[in-house]
Amino acid sequence: MLCEAWFKECFHHILPTVNSAPLIIKPRVRGVDVAYFLHKYRSEFNALLYEFGAILLRASGVETAEDFKRISDSISPESIPYDEKSTPRASLKDVQHVYTSTEYPSRLKIDLHCENSYAHVWPNKILFWCKRAADQGGETLLADTRKVLATLPNWLVAECQQSVVHYHRTFSAELGYEWQVAFEVSSVPELEAKLRLKGYNWEWKDGNLLTLRTGKWLNEHPETKEQVWFNHAHFFHPFSVASALGHDSDALRNMAAALPYQVTFESQAVDDSAVAQIRSAFQACSYSLPMKRGDVLVLDNMLMAHGRNVFEGERQVFVIMTEPNTYRK
Repeated sequence: MLCEAWFKECFHHILPTVNSAPLIIKPRVRGVDVAYFLHKYRSEFNALLYEFGAILLRASGVETAEDFKRISDSISPESIPYDEKSTPRASLKDVQHVYTSTEYPSRLKIDLHCENSYAHVWPNKILFWCKRAADQGGETLLADTRKVLATLPNWLVAECQQSVVHYHRTFSAELGYEWQVAFEVSSVPELEAKLRLKGYNWEWKDGNLLTLRTGKWLNEHPETKEQVWFNHAHFFHPFSVASALGHDSDALRNMAAALPYQVTFESQAVDDSAVAQIRSAFQACSYSLPMKRGDVLVLDNMLMAHGRNVFEGERQVFVIMTEPNTYRK
C-alpha cells in the first residue's frame, strides 16, 4: 500500500519500528490540501489504518478547529457526540463534535483504554489534534490491542472468552457526572427510556442512579474481523485508579464505595492478579508518542488503545469521535 502511486504522489512516510508506534506521514509539498487527498483516497487510507492501527499526520496544515474537522470529515464524515460520558471534557460551540481531550489534572496519568469500550455505543475511529504541546511530558500513550491480546496468557484469554465483565456506576452530584449530563436528558422517563435502549439495568438508591452494564472482554473488528482486547475492565479497576492517584491499591480498595465506577467479573478466576497481568500486557505493548503542534493523530479505536502521560505547562489537545459501533451479543 505504501508503494502505490497515490501514496507516493501525496506523502512521505516513516514506518513504525517499535511496538504500537504509529505510521507517520507528511505531505510532500508544503501547503498542499491534505484533506482533499485524504477524501480522494479514503478507502486506501483506511486500509493503512487497519494495518497499523494509528497514523500520525504531521505538517498537515491544521491550525484551527475548523481545519481539524475538515481533516476528520475527509477520513470519516460520520462524527458523533460524546454520549454515555465518563470523563470531563468540553465541547466547542462553533464546530460540531469537537471536544477537548479528557480534562484530568496534569499531575495524573491517564491509563491506556479504548474510548467508550464500556458503553453501548463507541466510536470506530478517534482523532486527536495537538494545538499546543506541553512544556514537558504529556505524551500520548498507545497500545495495539491485537498485541495486547497476543501477550496475555492463554488461560486468561480462554477464561475471558467464556465470561463477561460487569460495569457498575453511581451517578450523583458528588461522584463524577450527574445522570442528566452523562446521558444528555432532563427527565427520569427520558433517562429510563434511554437506559432501556442501551441495555442497562438500573436502580435508584437514596436519590442517586446506580447502573449496571454487562460487556464482553473481546470483540470482533467490523472490517478486519480480528479478535481484539476491547473493554474497560482494567481501567475502572482500583489498581488503575491507585496508579493514577499515587495511592496504595489496598488502601484505595477500602475507599471503593467513594468511586463512581466499579467492575466485577463473572469468572472467579479473573481476580486481582489477573488484572495485574492485563495491566502488564498493556505496559509491554505501549508506546509513548510526543505530539507536536499541528499534529493530527488518527486511531482505529478498536485496534489502538490510548492514554496520556503526566505533564507540565499548558497542553491543548482536541478530539473528534467518528463512526458509531455498538455492542452485539
